[in-house]
Amino acid sequence: MIPKKLLLFSFILVTAMSFQLHSARLFSIPNANQSNLECRLKTGYYLETIPLENGELNIHVEITNEFATFHRIIDKFYVKNKINWLKDCEFELVTLEITDPILLDSDFIGNKTYYKVKQINENKYQYVEVNKQNVLSLDYQGVYFPHAVVE
Repeated sequence: MIPKKLLLFSFILVTAMSFQLHSARLFSIPNANQSNLECRLKTGYYLETIPLENGELNIHVEITNEFATFHRIIDKFYVKNKINWLKDCEFELVTLEITDPILLDSDFIGNKTYYKVKQINENKYQYVEVNKQNVLSLDYQGVYFPHAVVE
């Protein structure tokens, strides 16, 4: 017969290992062995919050397999980018279309910006522009993007 202490120890060990494995899947830091498929954003609707002096600015982000569109005002003021995966967990955004007047001085068609994935979990995707310090976060909102209703 197996002693009760050994059974209890085994149960605690298995439970702890299960929790650790589950937690690793919920929140991970990309490593050298992680492939682009593990770093890619799932398609859908995200929200990016940018802190400002007098509050914050919410950017609505639509992600597909090929494109990332950042909307300041949905379907009116936005920037559409092509997503090109370069290496494991590194990608570039190539500007394809700009309708947001506040970005016309700082962005242009064909502009390439390089990013590296910093952290991933089920509902948050953090990435950083290469050679910059600021971390950008996208919070997953759901599968469907709320396009403006045109009457």
